[in-house]
Amino acid sequence: MKLDIGTLVFVTSLLWLCQTAALIVQYRIGKAYRGMGWWLIAVIVQSVGFWTMLAVMFPPIYVLAMFGNPLMYLGQIFLIVGILKFLDRPVPVRMLSAIYASFVISYYWFLFVDANLSARTAVFNAFIGFLALATAAYLFRRKKPQFASAANFTALVFFIFGLIEFIILLSNSLPSRYSEYSQVKEDPIALLNFIAPIISSVLWTYGLILLVNQRLNGDVQLEKEKLRLIFNIGPQAELITRMSDSLLVDANNELVNLTGYDRNEALGQKIIDLDLWTTPEDRASYMEELGREGQVDQREFAFRRRDGASFVGLTSGRLIVIDDEPHVVTSVLDITVRKEIEQKMQALLAEKNAQYETLSLIQDQLLKVNGELERLSAQDKLTGFFNRHKLTEMLEHEIFRWSRYGNPSTLVMVDIDHFKRINDRFGHLTGDKVLVQLAALLQAKVRKSDFCFRWGGEEFLLLLTETGYEDALLTAEKLRLFVETSSDFPVESLTISLGVVTWSEGWTQEEWIHQADMALYQAKEQGRNRVVGTASHE
Repeated sequence: MKLDIGTLVFVTSLLWLCQTAALIVQYRIGKAYRGMGWWLIAVIVQSVGFWTMLAVMFPPIYVLAMFGNPLMYLGQIFLIVGILKFLDRPVPVRMLSAIYASFVISYYWFLFVDANLSARTAVFNAFIGFLALATAAYLFRRKKPQFASAANFTALVFFIFGLIEFIILLSNSLPSRYSEYSQVKEDPIALLNFIAPIISSVLWTYGLILLVNQRLNGDVQLEKEKLRLIFNIGPQAELITRMSDSLLVDANNELVNLTGYDRNEALGQKIIDLDLWTTPEDRASYMEELGREGQVDQREFAFRRRDGASFVGLTSGRLIVIDDEPHVVTSVLDITVRKEIEQKMQALLAEKNAQYETLSLIQDQLLKVNGELERLSAQDKLTGFFNRHKLTEMLEHEIFRWSRYGNPSTLVMVDIDHFKRINDRFGHLTGDKVLVQLAALLQAKVRKSDFCFRWGGEEFLLLLTETGYEDALLTAEKLRLFVETSSDFPVESLTISLGVVTWSEGWTQEEWIHQADMALYQAKEQGRNRVVGTASHE
């Protein structure tokens, strides 16, 4: 085959197609990396630019050829953008835009204003050479260690291609070599303009593929190192066993601390032969759950060390496929100390709960005792009536209630007539019985809302709540009459005298009691066995 422009055009077309196909495949493999889409776009744009340039050979579409070189150069711009993104470097958008704008202006100047084929070719060589050298510089200076060799190779390709473009540029600076496209076919320098891009494009495409593959390999190796680091750095033992026969294919360094077996010694042996499981039922349960669920999460099993000592292992497992065969990744964390602490904590908690229950029981008993003491402190032991301490509290409450709601309350002071004679004649025990029986009678004949107090000796005080003066007099008279006619007392006859006083505004407790005592005194002065009342302070 004759090496002429036609042959080179045919070969170049095939190469552009092959490059595009190769980069499409590579993009699908490593599209996670930034910039690879730009490489693919660059090759497609350059291919379109190359085929557009061929329009110069066909007069009907001759005008399309003017877009060929600008498209080729635009593809080269996209290529350097993709490389910068692949290197994780910022893209100088303004600078690249300015360079492209300068190229387009210069190129079309020598096409429309000063039509000069050699000048247009020189412009293309200069700008392409500059961009190739810039690409080489980026790859040399900005490469990463995991793909350094591929970056150096690709940079060298761009560097040599840039030098060749400047050599062609210098050759074109001689007196005009050609002014028509017909002269290009016979010019060896023009042939070099085709041959250099063909060879360099093949080489930089190969270099880009090397970059991606080397970076993939580096990333895979890095991930392996990370996984191995994670595999070894944890506090738990990690084991990988074959599902079919429990053969141990890998383990981390924690295996020796957990089981007593050295990693190199244990690899290649079956887990069953190492006798790590304390009971076969535990292992059967673990494998059954793995087969059913595909995983086991934090189950507690009993294991046995090489020296026979037992420990509790917090166990998790996952099914994975290695070389088309199911394997099990098992993680075992020794929690024996933690279980012992938990047991101690549970025992301590149980002890504390028992102490708390005991304290609660004692507290309940104390509350009952305090309640009883409070009741006894407020009651008269003989009659069960409230004593003077409780009387003070109740009178304060009644005075407050009257001031808020205006409901009247009345005190009735009761005294047994000639009680000393009863004690002298019948004895003090009989006198106490009389007091008890009279208290019971008074309690039974007043309302549940009324209160009975023992004032002292044979005197009682009744607080008739929400009771006015007239109603209190009737109540007192009924009590007097009932006692007089009662035959339940252990004496021949018993009478009482009563003093009735309704509270008046401005009185203190002491004044109210004093008025009741004065009314009782008047009843006794008037002959006893009668009721005397005072309606107001006056």
